[in-house]
Amino acid sequence: MLKSYRKDFMTVILTIAAFLSLTSEAFAQNGGTGATNYAGYVEHAGCDAIAGWAADRSSLNNSIPVAIYSDGVLVTTIGANLSRPDVGSFLGDNGLHGFTVATPASLKDGQAHQITVRFASSAIGLNNSPASITCVPTQIPPLCADQVVTITPSQGLSHTLVNHFCRDRFLRTRYENDRFVTINSPDIQETRVLDKITQTYGVFPWSYAASATDYSAAVLAALTSPGPKPPVHPPAGCPTGNDGWSSTTPIQSQNIIVPPIPQTLNIWNCPSLVLPMYLEIIGPTSTTDSELQNIVVGDPDTQLFTVPVGYTQDNSLSSSKSGISGCAVRRTLDPVVLVSSGSHFGQTVVTAIADGYGCYFTDATIYVGQSLSAIPLTSKGSSVFQLLLFDNGNPQYKNAVDTAQILLTTSDGTTDSRSIVLVKIN
Repeated sequence: MLKSYRKDFMTVILTIAAFLSLTSEAFAQNGGTGATNYAGYVEHAGCDAIAGWAADRSSLNNSIPVAIYSDGVLVTTIGANLSRPDVGSFLGDNGLHGFTVATPASLKDGQAHQITVRFASSAIGLNNSPASITCVPTQIPPLCADQVVTITPSQGLSHTLVNHFCRDRFLRTRYENDRFVTINSPDIQETRVLDKITQTYGVFPWSYAASATDYSAAVLAALTSPGPKPPVHPPAGCPTGNDGWSSTTPIQSQNIIVPPIPQTLNIWNCPSLVLPMYLEIIGPTSTTDSELQNIVVGDPDTQLFTVPVGYTQDNSLSSSKSGISGCAVRRTLDPVVLVSSGSHFGQTVVTAIADGYGCYFTDATIYVGQSLSAIPLTSKGSSVFQLLLFDNGNPQYKNAVDTAQILLTTSDGTTDSRSIVLVKIN
């Protein structure tokens, strides 16, 4: 099945980069001493993220840091340590040389900025660097709403749950279900998860430790294909009317012998609010409906995006006894819907929790459509699974809907699959 995945333009760029890396520009010597033999390429520099790979051929199998500058000023230094099997095949080593960092909000001011990526502690830049980006300030209405989710199995009774969603003018989001609250803060590139039962919280930065590379690499897959517009569904609350899209997605399986099973997505979007008002997932065994109701436009209370007084920090949220026999995957929001609009490329962090005393994630396989990029942020052995997921801006893939799927395995062998839907609102 893996052989059937189509490659997008990023793969073509990487191939070109591989040939360029054979030149003296790619393998720059540090002062002519021969102490280093740098190779690297900036594959993407945009308003969503800055990504690429970097390595020192004189020290194979070892990751190195890169420094990112804006207009000559250092923005951040990160480890180029994400798993890149393609780069590993090219260099002949373990391939732990990829990097991705979210584009800082401070650069989204409508001005042109020159982005330079260098091998850290040197003046040597990666190939395809510098690059110029201009990101206009994002104008997305702040609001709060109820997310009413109804799951109807093919056999048995349906059940409904109500989540709560808020978004402020800084694009911070708050998702709340019966137990957990997930607060995503792109301004400081951090996610906080609150456990309302134990009154504890975890802080998970959007950065990459050296140990965060030992999950399976994200697998590129052509998951969606556009279909006809779905039947008319006029959800309340959208002042400008709704657009509808439909797509078909094969559900991936961990058993590569089993062929993918198609599922249908119907989505109705409100352009003026930049929201998917209604989402319908029709799968082989159940139908899931998600609708936003009771929408209140306006900046939410800032206290919604802070940790309440009395909560104590515990980054291993599942370490408290929950009464669950064995491990179970708790989802902070289901289904997950990601919005991409203009210069707001839908960057987010998706969090799942391995619930139960001493439970943690042992593996993850990620399938993403051609317009998405997905990078795991946490390593094996963590009770919280984080994923940096963003629209990669692929100009060759213009379908308004795309999907990703995560297959998770916990320490007791329990497996869980969850789907993420990207809606492009322009």
